[in-house]
Amino acid sequence: KALNIDVVMNYAEDPTGSEFRTTGNIITYLDALQSNGLKGIVDLSFLTNSLSNGSNPQYSAITALVNTIKNHPALYGWYVYDEPVEATNPYSTRIAVYNYIKALDSHPIWLVFPGYGSTWWPSSSPATYSSLDHDLFGVDNYPINHNSLSTFLSQITASYGSVPSGDRGNLIGIVQTYQISGETAPSGSNIATMAGDYASVGWNSKGIAFWIWDVPSGVIPGATYLKAHTELWSAVSAAALTYHEDLYATVVPLIGATCKGCVIKW
Repeated sequence: KALNIDVVMNYAEDPTGSEFRTTGNIITYLDALQSNGLKGIVDLSFLTNSLSNGSNPQYSAITALVNTIKNHPALYGWYVYDEPVEATNPYSTRIAVYNYIKALDSHPIWLVFPGYGSTWWPSSSPATYSSLDHDLFGVDNYPINHNSLSTFLSQITASYGSVPSGDRGNLIGIVQTYQISGETAPSGSNIATMAGDYASVGWNSKGIAFWIWDVPSGVIPGATYLKAHTELWSAVSAAALTYHEDLYATVVPLIGATCKGCVIKW
């Protein structure tokens, strides 16, 4: 709330977030969000995505989890694919998963396409775009260390132009807010630039997401690091407030935790 953030997300696909693979822990997470006036996106990608299951979505487990928590008042939506790769997550399977979950529940479904470094989306991305596998979507361009902030605007402009007009209003701009050990941390001005570039293109139609990953080892400093650096904290807060344009009157920064309450997504 202090960051002008309304919606948060747990991240369960990576092993560091494996605690969020149990129904009880997910309910505890949603209960905590509700008590603090927040909404939560629940990560289902560990049941659908290549890191865990290749091209074999675990439909029975998806059914059990969705049916158990779909009526929780803090639920905002479902995160279904994290950087899907066509070889293991073809768009036909992603569409089938989307339709399957929609038959169980009406909350928004979203995914994030890979789009950094040499795989900038969609021209060389390993995942084929489809407008039928999501309600909301983003592309994780990581300009700090992995790409170039100087070309960030031109890249997202080109990508935005390649999206069918009917799907452009479903985009969420993902701002790189994390630092990996040994790499350069984004500055407050970097965060402001990324958020502003998304807005200038129109990519922030459904809000701005701040990707931060916090692991217990502290190798990737997340929430604690962010709060200790006034410049970054202020930049995230200002961007969230400025681009607070989501359809549900919320920004969609995706935050959750392996350490219960820290910022977690990368």
